[in-house]
Amino acid sequence: MQILADDFWSGRGDTGVGRDRFVAAWAGKEGDWNELGAILDLGCVMRGKSAWSPSFGDQLYDQRKGYESLTSSLALPGAVVRSRPKDRAPVIARSNWLVLTELEESEPGWVGVTLTDGRKGFVKDAMMAATGMTLSFRKSNGRWVMTGMTSGD
Repeated sequence: MQILADDFWSGRGDTGVGRDRFVAAWAGKEGDWNELGAILDLGCVMRGKSAWSPSFGDQLYDQRKGYESLTSSLALPGAVVRSRPKDRAPVIARSNWLVLTELEESEPGWVGVTLTDGRKGFVKDAMMAATGMTLSFRKSNGRWVMTGMTSGD
């Protein structure tokens, strides 16, 4: 709360513009606060005088690694892609920031995915990077403040 800019803006329909509206909209939404923390853990990238988090969209797009922000997700380092949604199913790939396309159907606790090479498999939910929101920051009076948030497109 201490890092929110007074002119904070949000792309979420229920939040609008301004620090107070954001606070009111997010009161009691513990899961959303956890997601903000997870996004911050993924680092940021500078664009002009602003910092944006997470940074991997820019990094992977610049490197032409198959990441498309509207259709791609990332598996966290250490994630295992399995042939079926079972802990002991054969391993298809191990993640060091694997780019994945999520499939429509999967089992509870698992995400069905397609790798960039076309192979299909399953990753545990907890091993997917939080990608639903993007946060922006700027320096104000010598300290970084969160200026905005967009979620989904």
